[in-house]
Amino acid sequence: MGLFLLLFTSDIEIDNSLVRVYLDSVSFALKRIEDLKEGYAAEFVSSSSPIWRLNLLDTSLSPVPLDGLVSLFSSDLTCEKSYNIDTLSEGPALHLWWKDMNISGDGKIDVKVDILLRWNESIPEWYITVYNYTEKYAIFSTDFPCISFLPLDEDAEDDVLILPALSGTLLKSPFMNVNQKVLNEQDLSTYGGAFPGSYPGIYVMQFEFVYDTLSTHGLYLATKDTAGYAKRYNTTSAEDFSSIFYFVRHYPENNNTVQSYSLPYPCLVGPFKGDWIDAAKFYRDWAISQHWCNKGILKDRSDFPESAEKKVLVVTNEVSEFGSASSVLSSLKDLKEFFGDELWLVSHLRGWGRWLPYVDPHPGVEELIDSLSNLGIATAPYSNTRLWDISTPDDGEKTREKSMAKNINLEPYISVEYDSYVMDPWTESWQEKYAYIVDAIHKDLGATDIYVDNFPSFKLCYESTHGHPSGGGNYWIEGFRNLAKRVRNEERAVDTNFTMTQEDRVELEIEFFDFLFTQYWEDPPARGNPGPPYTVNGGEPIPLFTAVYHDYVATLGGTNKPWGWYGKNHFAFANAYNFVNGNRFLLYDEKDYVSEFSDQKLEDFNYLKELVLHSLWGKEYLLYGEWMRPPMVEVPITSVEFYDKTRYFPEVLSGAFKRDGKLGIALTNFSSDTVEATCTVDLKDYGFNSGSYEVSIIDSTGAHLIDKFDGDVYIYEKTFPPKTACVLEIKPSSGIKEEDKFEFLIDVPSFVTDKVEVEYMVYTEDPVMVEISIYNIAGRKIETLVKGIRERGRYRVTWEGGSGGVYFCNFKIEGKTVLNKKIILLK
Repeated sequence: MGLFLLLFTSDIEIDNSLVRVYLDSVSFALKRIEDLKEGYAAEFVSSSSPIWRLNLLDTSLSPVPLDGLVSLFSSDLTCEKSYNIDTLSEGPALHLWWKDMNISGDGKIDVKVDILLRWNESIPEWYITVYNYTEKYAIFSTDFPCISFLPLDEDAEDDVLILPALSGTLLKSPFMNVNQKVLNEQDLSTYGGAFPGSYPGIYVMQFEFVYDTLSTHGLYLATKDTAGYAKRYNTTSAEDFSSIFYFVRHYPENNNTVQSYSLPYPCLVGPFKGDWIDAAKFYRDWAISQHWCNKGILKDRSDFPESAEKKVLVVTNEVSEFGSASSVLSSLKDLKEFFGDELWLVSHLRGWGRWLPYVDPHPGVEELIDSLSNLGIATAPYSNTRLWDISTPDDGEKTREKSMAKNINLEPYISVEYDSYVMDPWTESWQEKYAYIVDAIHKDLGATDIYVDNFPSFKLCYESTHGHPSGGGNYWIEGFRNLAKRVRNEERAVDTNFTMTQEDRVELEIEFFDFLFTQYWEDPPARGNPGPPYTVNGGEPIPLFTAVYHDYVATLGGTNKPWGWYGKNHFAFANAYNFVNGNRFLLYDEKDYVSEFSDQKLEDFNYLKELVLHSLWGKEYLLYGEWMRPPMVEVPITSVEFYDKTRYFPEVLSGAFKRDGKLGIALTNFSSDTVEATCTVDLKDYGFNSGSYEVSIIDSTGAHLIDKFDGDVYIYEKTFPPKTACVLEIKPSSGIKEEDKFEFLIDVPSFVTDKVEVEYMVYTEDPVMVEISIYNIAGRKIETLVKGIRERGRYRVTWEGGSGGVYFCNFKIEGKTVLNKKIILLK
């Protein structure tokens, strides 16, 4: 044991040779955390970094008013303080004690904080235990660690804050504008919305990260909770914008009862060197070893249907009323013909409150789903796992009454936005009801799949008949997990191809869903009003969830509003961003017809088709690969018009995915310009060593060799026609096989409107006979493009095209056909 200290004359210090923590020896406030390897320190405001705050409930209050909690900062109390330092087998540990704190003359409370610096780790772990010796005060919640950190390095305007809100949010100059505030009255009211900072719910993962964009010095903030306990994260700017006040609010089980409390998981506060991608990968190292990833990567998951690979495009139908079922059918049939049989068109039929089986389905629904099935269109009707419309009466089993979540005064939570009661997912009554709803949708209506509207933002429920702890705990997310597991098992027993799409993307539910919803540069429709990019106010979206979990669960996102809602380049950009981040696609069904599209709309839809097909062809990477840092692309920037402002992006976007020791690179020009692009791939960024590599391009027939190089940097130069895409594969060289001596690529999409440019390469040391010909769909040769001897090298030839239709480009080397490439010519 270390020396027990009672008198303090200097700062308290503890280190493990990698990181050192400094606290004030009198107040125990946090002052500084130093990265000893980098020579960098994060600085804190001691006067507002008191380490902890308790929110106490007077259990004699009935009913409890909105201001019925007493908040106590550690710095506000007169008590005995002491500390000691131990050297444990895990590493040095600092133990801080606050003892004999008198609470309104009703008894005392002791608090112990432990800070563990594990050997060979640079981010300290923080723990708290509260010993409650009062007779009437319950520990309603604990805010820990409570800290205020200062801007990093010199200029606060260079700092950015990363929040795991929605799909991921980047806030620039956060010391001036972050406002993720947690308030006591939020926990006591009957409001059923999703509060900022809630986990599980608005926050999809458990870490935040602030860093200086120039030096990439940063501060990493996290919890390591494997069970999904209810918690909220507060991250707010100080009134004078000089610092950011951060804490995590933890809710004990039975938090309306007088008892002690020990935090069941550690919190992390410590220095970190890197940008947001580095921080995401650091979090990933811990996250993928947790139980929600225990089924392994998506490619190895036995419960991910092969049919799900083809579900690349989901069309959303806002059809609260199904009187227009015939128009829905007609427009989907039209879209099916447009996008072709190479992919499955999944119709996501929406309709708030229309899917409770004891309410008769609107006339035409069953016939609509049956007709879509006959067309080969899968259906994933909307279902709601959390709300019960107030105007909808209870059923004969009193499910609504049995399942309603209730606040501390036993009043039902009301979702004001949707005028609905909030259901408690832990209850057997609601789990049975939802399973019954999905079963009816699947079996009675004939739907092939299900779309789950489930934003599992917890509520502190105090209804004793529900059988879970009162208030805090992890029952809320466990209820949703059990609900999803039950439905999945029951419906998979009927159809192994049945898929479940979750509108939220909470990490704890990964193992029970096939697709999670990840939106980026648009807000979901909110009462018909457009919103900012899909993120918290003031932020910009980043693929944060994707960076951590892309290869563990499929993701779905895209353009979810009518085409005319989008400004210049916005529709194309949103889908391009979706593509390079490995998402499946969403498209809003306007129930119009392709033949009536304007030239611009047709161009945009042809581009979406191009992206959809490349996503299908490149599924090894874009569906199953680990998301990696995008490569650098040198291109001009172009404007994209959003509803609120114009932003600027590179005309060519890029994405990278790693799988089985190979690298997939997605590139797309979303602009209306022909672009000369230079893409630089630094293999060191992806864990590859210097060596010999092969580069292939992926199309409908597989991966085809286009280049070889030695070293660890590859530079790919390409002329991108407007609204085109490609997927490259880079892998260690295995030597050229006989069948690889002649390779090719189509330099424009398989769907083209005029001429086709064919680029091909010859790899043989000796000259060979090459023949390239165009055949029509009847198999008749209509033109020979190339016939002659070609030496080793790269060649290009152009076919000016004919009338619209399906053609085949036939490639022969030494008289032997090596490929027939289908080309659809649109006129």
